[in-house]
Amino acid sequence: MLLLYKDPPKKLDYIPEMRKALAGETCPMCGGQDPVTLDHFLPRATHTEFALLSYNLVPACACNSRRGRVVADEAQGLRLLHPYYDVCLNQPLFTCDFNPADHVPTFETRLLLAEDDPHYANVGFHIQSVVLKTNIRTFLAKRWQKLREFPDDMLFGNRSHRESVARFQAYLIGLSTSKSRVEGPNAWETVFFRSIAEESVASWIFNNT
Repeated sequence: MLLLYKDPPKKLDYIPEMRKALAGETCPMCGGQDPVTLDHFLPRATHTEFALLSYNLVPACACNSRRGRVVADEAQGLRLLHPYYDVCLNQPLFTCDFNPADHVPTFETRLLLAEDDPHYANVGFHIQSVVLKTNIRTFLAKRWQKLREFPDDMLFGNRSHRESVARFQAYLIGLSTSKSRVEGPNAWETVFFRSIAEESVASWIFNNT
């Protein structure tokens, strides 16, 4: 089986083209950008029989290597989410809470699913095992810094939505919804706009920028 990697058959010629086509897309595993690798969801080192199975090859970015061979926590009955099978990935799964008044805010993830949702535990495991092993917190911190420095560039047209905090928050929610349609419900950019649309953050932006 492993010999196939050294001299791949012709039927696998589509893979390089598929990688190119994924440039600029959102990573379905972590929400980052450019998922230009095809990750073995079940690691080929431990599941060689599935190494070339198409449903075991999922687009991924650098999170591919950062999660290592983690697939599940059998002791707790938890597993990663699979982009092809877990439809819950098509809905907003989490946001990030932070104190906008902090000079260097700390971003803490908060699941948006109800605790009795059947996907709740696996979503939490996936975020801890994949998403938070990426640079998402650095990404959010940089986006927040840019918003503080250049609010009118980051929030185009926001001045016409400042009649009240409620109107301004509705504007931010609209931006988050637009980002979700374009980038995906759990793309980092979407998570950022979802996070700043929270009432406390929206109020801070309204009063301080």
